[in-house]
Amino acid sequence: MKKVLKLFLVTICMFIMIYPTTAVHADETSDVVNIPDTNLRAYLNGLLKQTTNAPITKSQLATIKTVTLSGSNYTDLTGIEEAENLTTLTLNNTNIQTLEPIKNQTSLTYITVSGDNVKDSFFVDLNGLVNLQSLSISGSEVTHNVFNNFNKLPKLTYLYAQNSMKITDISALASLPALTTLFVQFDGIDDFRPLNNFESFKNGNLKALAAFGQNTGRTNPRITLKSGKLDFDEANQTLYLPFSMMPKPLTSFDGTVAPFSKSTSASNTYLGFNDVALPSSRLTITDDGITVSGVTKEEFDNLDEIEYNARYDFPTGSYPTPPSMTSYTISSGTYDQYFDISHTLDLTADESFDYNQYDATTEEQFLKDVHAKTDDGTLVQSDFNQVVKLDVPGEYTVTLNAENAAGLKATPVTVKVTVHEKPVITADPTISYNKATTKSVDEFLTEIHSAVTGNATLTSDFNKVVDLTTPGKYTVTLNAENERGQKADPVTVIVTVTDADGETVDPTPPTPEEKTPTPEEKPSTQNEKSPSEPTKNPDIQSENTEEQVTVQEKANNTTLTTNENVRTKTNQPKTKALPKTGDAGFGTLPLVSAGAMLSLTALVLFRKRKS
Repeated sequence: MKKVLKLFLVTICMFIMIYPTTAVHADETSDVVNIPDTNLRAYLNGLLKQTTNAPITKSQLATIKTVTLSGSNYTDLTGIEEAENLTTLTLNNTNIQTLEPIKNQTSLTYITVSGDNVKDSFFVDLNGLVNLQSLSISGSEVTHNVFNNFNKLPKLTYLYAQNSMKITDISALASLPALTTLFVQFDGIDDFRPLNNFESFKNGNLKALAAFGQNTGRTNPRITLKSGKLDFDEANQTLYLPFSMMPKPLTSFDGTVAPFSKSTSASNTYLGFNDVALPSSRLTITDDGITVSGVTKEEFDNLDEIEYNARYDFPTGSYPTPPSMTSYTISSGTYDQYFDISHTLDLTADESFDYNQYDATTEEQFLKDVHAKTDDGTLVQSDFNQVVKLDVPGEYTVTLNAENAAGLKATPVTVKVTVHEKPVITADPTISYNKATTKSVDEFLTEIHSAVTGNATLTSDFNKVVDLTTPGKYTVTLNAENERGQKADPVTVIVTVTDADGETVDPTPPTPEEKTPTPEEKPSTQNEKSPSEPTKNPDIQSENTEEQVTVQEKANNTTLTTNENVRTKTNQPKTKALPKTGDAGFGTLPLVSAGAMLSLTALVLFRKRKS
């Protein structure tokens, strides 16, 4: 029992002695920072006065404020993000590929990176470094695209981005409000007018710009020039190259363009034909351009490349300085531009064009219609007038040609010309329908066998013109038009509407209403005598009777059956007019009475004489 107790006590003592040591070791192990680059770990251990391979803890890294790495043996920054008090980081000619580990290192106030291995991909988004005040970048492979990775830093006051001809634009830096100094020397910036949009320029913070020695034009694309557009004088053997052909020259903040050097010395102006420098004796330079002398036709015809490389004549003091800035330097730059010379004449035109039959088009208008042109402005010719017949539908092939003053001929271009046929309408000339027949326009067009060519749409005025309830003859007009706006010549069809008995008549005009006679125009009572009475005026009766018979026969021969009410007019015998006496309607009664009175008087006298 005593032995068991002793063993138990010994075990407890050993546990008590061992436990604190184990806990401390575990804490130390968990605080160690992973630094995979052995050269970086060795450098940091040197700062911490430790052996090269000694583990490094977070608390130890927190004591480091400045890190400067130089040489290609450094490849990775992983682990340095734990240096929470790091303020300055310098990387010179290392093989480190990215700044990713320190993108959130808000303690950083100064960063410097340099070396030809520094590329755009090296820079991640650094806008999280809100306390960064100074950033220096130097590397021939860096472009101006990196500016977007740190153009939102609120406290950045000093920016150095130098020694890269690929940095050609400063526009992205306009959003830095605290910027006071901008160093962009020996870059390729050709335009400083974006300064006017800088927040720091407008608020007065920007005081200094150092842009000495800009090497412009190096990133410009090669320009192809047609030999026909060059100002070559074969007779005088000269070739003139105006400075206006040089794109994107150095331009100051106020739009002032830096002039090119007028010196013909090789140290100031280089002009090469096919990569061979021309001697200065062949050059004459003015403010407007360069004249090359001694250019033969053979040399010109063999000219494939021109290079112009020159200094700007733009010394300090020859251009204005912004009033709000204390220092502004953009002097002593250079320019370089390549041109490829093409000894060809290019002719272009649309592949096809369509005309309507009978269109009146000239060759000049045709060339405009197909947008025919050459790259040097040489006039284009064609066989349009010889080939195309605008009165005959079909497809024609027109060939275009051009030859410039230098004798260069363009490759012929063909254009397909289509002449579209004018629509033609065909149809039966006549058709008959019974009265009260119902017909639609489509039925009518089908029954007259109508057709039209040229994919045109056929229309008619059938519904407007024809009245199938009224017998008669009607003229219907057919028209057609296609989608190109071509109209066919109209065609007419006679539509006859017949009565039930098959007779065709023209509709009868309305009969005028019979007038009501006035008292003075009342018919004579003689016309109302009974047929048994002897007629006192046989001539008048005979004439009236004959006329009545004639009129009645005519009336019987023209009887119509229409939808209108036909009124019948009765012809009366004509009555000869008598002189007016004021006794209308008494005829010869006074004369008869007077005769009777005379006869009676004569008889009385005769009887008295006899007695």
